[in-house]
Amino acid sequence: MKLDLKNVTLCIVDTLNHALAVEAINRSTEDIQFGDVILMTNIRLEGNFRVCQIPELKNIDDYNRIILSELYSATTTDFVLVAQWDGFVVNSGAWNDAFYNYDYIGARWANQGTGRDIGNGGFSFRSRRLLSVVASAAHSRPNGMAEDLFIGHHLRQVLESEHDIKFASSEIADIFSYEHGNPRNSPFGFHAIYNLWRHLPYRKLVEIIKEIPVVSINNPSTALLLVRLLQSGQVAAFSGIFQLLLARIGAQALLSNYIRATGNPERSIKEFQLGLTLNNIHNIEISQ
Repeated sequence: MKLDLKNVTLCIVDTLNHALAVEAINRSTEDIQFGDVILMTNIRLEGNFRVCQIPELKNIDDYNRIILSELYSATTTDFVLVAQWDGFVVNSGAWNDAFYNYDYIGARWANQGTGRDIGNGGFSFRSRRLLSVVASAAHSRPNGMAEDLFIGHHLRQVLESEHDIKFASSEIADIFSYEHGNPRNSPFGFHAIYNLWRHLPYRKLVEIIKEIPVVSINNPSTALLLVRLLQSGQVAAFSGIFQLLLARIGAQALLSNYIRATGNPERSIKEFQLGLTLNNIHNIEISQ
């Protein structure tokens, strides 16, 4: 029997990675019956969801605007579970009705103290009350600020003191999701491309890296996937994904992303050189 979450809407906003967004919905609904399932996108698609038509998202700021300003009007349930193509439900058994006691739950941010660590918006649980307040305040978001930082940092004090909005504790957040570091036990969901290796088979990672638009993989987060694979001892997977990324975005971009991902140029060059050696590539000159 499926988990009954009839007062929760599952929602993904994506106009670039349509097929992967649909797959994330399918994975999230495999063991859960949501009250509503919405894919906010720019083309007509069919599946176990309804499409809410939006213009093509030109950049991340368009995404931030949709999430903050339009999520409230697009949904009717008491709560919304925001997911992404690289962040979805992986353990329905970790669902906890205590989640309903909070207006916002997201994976803890790294290196943030209590009161500033909740949390990541890519896979997040939001009350309708929060959506309403945030929609009214969306116009005050500083240019370029991510929507989750706007909620969890910029607005948090006002949300708590003036609107009695409740952010999850670190303990609840760890049960709900993870993003940075290793997950504690087996949470309800996760976020980030660099965590996909824990939840998808290698062949699926290869398929994603081969087919996804370059703009979605030419970034430090994808380089961090290589770091995580190497850290976990999956050298063959590291080598294979390295070769694919090298072919798709080029050596200089990959190395630059790797350095930004680790914050350690010496380590990055060493691991980049390992990737070249494993793939028997000797004609690439490495420079920072």
